[in-house]
Amino acid sequence: MEREEVLIKLISALEKTLWKVLGDKAIVTASVIGESFYDSLVKKGLMEMEEGPALEVISKFLTEDLKVAESVSIRRDGKEINMEVKGCILLKAEEELIKEGVKPFICPFMNLTAYVMRKRDKTLTRIKDIDVNLDQRVCHLKFEEFS
Repeated sequence: MEREEVLIKLISALEKTLWKVLGDKAIVTASVIGESFYDSLVKKGLMEMEEGPALEVISKFLTEDLKVAESVSIRRDGKEINMEVKGCILLKAEEELIKEGVKPFICPFMNLTAYVMRKRDKTLTRIKDIDVNLDQRVCHLKFEEFS
């Protein structure tokens, strides 16, 4: 088994376990996971927050620097934020999770966005929807800003 496959299996097992224990409330952990991920990236010198909106900074970092996905597009509609992530390396893990009835919630884009928007932009968001289209290799993430 290749390293990438091992990591995918590990992430899937972690998500399944948290889902088993917390049910759909496991999605609430997204920001906490984002904080841990962010802190570890900063400590290792892999990430420094650049100027600009958090969504664009995170998207650029994850696609260009870490190569987590092929592309990301962001659309704002009032207080709703839509991210379309194409070609994410975690799609195999998400496919397994979906087959087992688990809504994927460990997603670098979702986790970092939820945390960094709160920390740096002082914007509170909630995850409104996570839709994974395996045929098109696209994830649609919906956030909603609130005060």
